[in-house]
Amino acid sequence: MYNRTPSGVLLPYYMNQFCRHLKIPFELDTTELVSIQSSYKDLANPFVFDIQVDPVIVSYLKTNFNIDVTHGEVFYTPPKGQLPIHIDVYGDEITKMNWIYGATDSEMIWYKVKDPNKPLNKQLTPIGTPYVLYNLEDCDKIFSDRIQKPSIINAAIPHGVINPTDIGRWCVSYVLLDGVIMEKLKWNDAVSRFKNIIV
Repeated sequence: MYNRTPSGVLLPYYMNQFCRHLKIPFELDTTELVSIQSSYKDLANPFVFDIQVDPVIVSYLKTNFNIDVTHGEVFYTPPKGQLPIHIDVYGDEITKMNWIYGATDSEMIWYKVKDPNKPLNKQLTPIGTPYVLYNLEDCDKIFSDRIQKPSIINAAIPHGVINPTDIGRWCVSYVLLDGVIMEKLKWNDAVSRFKNIIV
């Protein structure tokens, strides 16, 4: 399997350091997501929400992969809208597991920062989680994927979302923790542990 880079080069899937699609044998419980969707009224603007983690998923990850979940979030990207370019937290390695609902033609895009020595623009989300914000003119696009559900994504590389559709994009996102050393799960470790369910 191959993914295409912005320059048109075919990248072997095993070299993909950005996202991997997973085959998980059951669906995520979306009860809380549906509640958020029905109550959120500012549909023209992106937002992030806290969400409880599905205990069935937590048990599955712990039992089969020795992976814990630190917390869950929901990211909303409006129709014809974007989620700004950012990295999660302040530069630590971080792997997330994402499920996407709606806007299946939307893309998550990863970027390379043109000047890595430029001071970081540190921010906090409305729910108090840290991130670093980047301007588009300071970045070059290096990879994109129409993320399907579920997937693991590398949130330590600058990334954003473009939603060209007429439908809102809802992303349920779990921050993964290495259950052995109790630190944020690194990308290569995640790929290794999930290797039998990567599709």
